[in-house]
Amino acid sequence: MKPTTRYFAVGSLSSLLSNEDFSYIVIRGDIKHFFDSVDTNKISARIREKTILTRSEDLALKNILFDSTLEGLPQGNPAASVLAEIALEKFDRYVTSNIRPAFYTRYVDDFILVFYDDCFTNYSQIIKSNLSIELEKQNLTLSSEKFKIIKFSKNTTFDFLGYNFRNNLESKLEITISKNKIANIKQKIVKVLKNYEKSSQCNSDTLRMVMQIQNIVFGVITYDNQGHKQRSGLLFDYTLLNKDNQLKLLKKFMYREIKRNKLNKKARQQIAAIATKIENIDLQNKGKFIINYTEMKKEKIIKIIKALDWSYVPSTGADRKRVVQDLFIKIYKKK
Repeated sequence: MKPTTRYFAVGSLSSLLSNEDFSYIVIRGDIKHFFDSVDTNKISARIREKTILTRSEDLALKNILFDSTLEGLPQGNPAASVLAEIALEKFDRYVTSNIRPAFYTRYVDDFILVFYDDCFTNYSQIIKSNLSIELEKQNLTLSSEKFKIIKFSKNTTFDFLGYNFRNNLESKLEITISKNKIANIKQKIVKVLKNYEKSSQCNSDTLRMVMQIQNIVFGVITYDNQGHKQRSGLLFDYTLLNKDNQLKLLKKFMYREIKRNKLNKKARQQIAAIATKIENIDLQNKGKFIINYTEMKKEKIIKIIKALDWSYVPSTGADRKRVVQDLFIKIYKKK
């Protein structure tokens, strides 16, 4: 069973809401404490109903589902998203077959139902009750705090999976980063600057600080610990933006932080350059703002590492992949 990706869920929703010929009712829901609440015995039984497992597969499944140190599903495990799909398979079927929205998508424990406004009578509380009852059959709970019903008309807005969807005064769909996620990005930047402020602010400290901020606000391609390509940063986390107002506000925030923190002249100049570059990001042509370390020449990467740590010597036979991994160890080295 292939889990729905965040990109697919948000992309499908934005395609529907971009249709100006209709007005919509959007129901936004969330399952409370989902991972901790999943009945792993039920998941195990469903897998065994459909699949004949080898001894090694059976052992691996038991290790994931019945870890005595955890309750429910393990978050962060690569198999967790697939197991979540199995856990909510019946719920998905119930929504599509019994409630029958015009559109339904779910990403792990966050879900959206969309109805055409002219087909939606005042039975929102019945829908909420029915969703709750269906989840309770699986020992899961609908979050009352996060359950929202939005008449998506002019100048209305809602958040989903880190994005903010807004129907502007011209009934055009605007997709920006949600306020909560922008706040998280700002907190990361503040933490980097505070750590730098406490450092000696030598050239290697400045370079480390600049690279950490670049990795937050731009798109970065590198290698993870297993040697697989890894994409991170704002431009990869929010690929479906069509409005850049949050980026402009981020630029202003960074200029304020330059004044607020005790930074040397070189650091101020480099952060100001990053802030200016953020404002110039073209959402239709983000490629030139992506930093792809996996395509840099090995010699250039080694030069950057030596600027961070002059004593660095690559291990014998280290290829570009290994050197890129070494670079990121040095970028986030704790002093």
